[in-house]
Amino acid sequence: MGPDCGTAIINGVGLCFANDVTQGSIGIVGASGTGSQELSVQIDALGAGISQLIGVGGRDLSERIGGRMMLDGMAMLAEDPETEVIVLLSKQPHESVANTVLERAGQLGKPVVVCFIGADKPNNLPDNVTFVDNTFAAAATAVKSVCPQANPRPAVYELDYQKIKDGFSSTQTAIRGLFCGGTVCDEVFHVIKKADNNTFSNNAKDCEHKFTFGDTQKGNCLIDLGADEYTQGRPHPMIDPTIRNGEILAVAQDPAAAVLLLDFELGFGSHEDPVGAALETVIQAQEDAAQAGRQLTVVAYVLGTDNDVQGKKEQVSKLTEAGVIVVESAIDLASVALEIVKE
Repeated sequence: MGPDCGTAIINGVGLCFANDVTQGSIGIVGASGTGSQELSVQIDALGAGISQLIGVGGRDLSERIGGRMMLDGMAMLAEDPETEVIVLLSKQPHESVANTVLERAGQLGKPVVVCFIGADKPNNLPDNVTFVDNTFAAAATAVKSVCPQANPRPAVYELDYQKIKDGFSSTQTAIRGLFCGGTVCDEVFHVIKKADNNTFSNNAKDCEHKFTFGDTQKGNCLIDLGADEYTQGRPHPMIDPTIRNGEILAVAQDPAAAVLLLDFELGFGSHEDPVGAALETVIQAQEDAAQAGRQLTVVAYVLGTDNDVQGKKEQVSKLTEAGVIVVESAIDLASVALEIVKE
C-alpha cells in the first residue's frame, strides 16, 4: 500500500476507509481511494461481490513510481482462485505506465476491466481487456462478466428539470462541487469538463483547468477538499466536516452558483453521521441563497451500503427530507447537474 492509499479490503477486512460489501469473485486493484470504494459499493448494489480490494495509492501510476504496486496486485489476483475477473482503477496515469499496465493485463489469463479516469481509450487492447471511462461502467462490466444474466443499467431520475431551472436568477449558471472523495471529484470533473470547457478543479492535470488553493471560483468549479493543500494540519473531511461546512456557506453567497454537488462517504473510518454533520449547514446555505433572491439546488451522492455502520438508507432519508436531490452513483452527480444547467 503506497503513499496516499486510503482504501483496501483484504480477506474481507477493511483497511483505512472501506465499506461493508459482499464477498465474491471480483478483484480490484485501485490507485484511488474513494474510486475503489465506489467500485466496491456499485458491485455490491448490482448483486455481486469483492474477492480482494488491493489499494496501492493515488501516485502509483505516476512516471516516477511506474505502477510497481499495481503490477504486483494484478499478479496476486491472477493467482487467486477466488478471483474470476480483475478491475484496474486509477486517476489518469502517465502514458508509458498505462501502456505497461495494459500489456501486463493482457498476460493475466483472466478477464480484466480497466478504468483510467480522464484517459482516452487506448488502441489495440488485449483480447481479455475491456476499457471503460467511469466507475459505474467498470462495476457493471465486471458484474456482467461473472453474472452473464445480469442486466445492470444506469439509474433514471424523474425530475422536473424545467421547474428547477425556473427557480434560478439570471446570474446563476454555474455548477459548484465540494467533495470529500478525490476520485469522486475527479470523475465528476472530467464529465462536466467534456460538456463545458469552462470547468476547473484542483484535481486538473493541465494549467488551463487548474483551480489553485485560495483562488476565486469561476465557471464550473469542483474542489477536492481531501487534497493535501486542504488537509495540512487537520483531519480529512471524511472524518471531520468542518472545512466543507464553511465552504458550503461560501457557495451560498456566490451569485453564479446554481447547483451544489456534495458526496458523503460511509463505512469504516468515516464520520459516524456524515450527512447529519452537514445537514444544518446545507439548509442554512439554501436559506441564505433564498434571502438573496436565489435558489441553490443541492445534489448529493451517498457512497455506501445499508450494512455500513452509518446505514445508507438512513443517510439518504435525511437528505431527501431536507429537499436535497440524491443520486445513485458518482457519475450521476455530473449527469444530473449538467441536465439542470443545460440551456
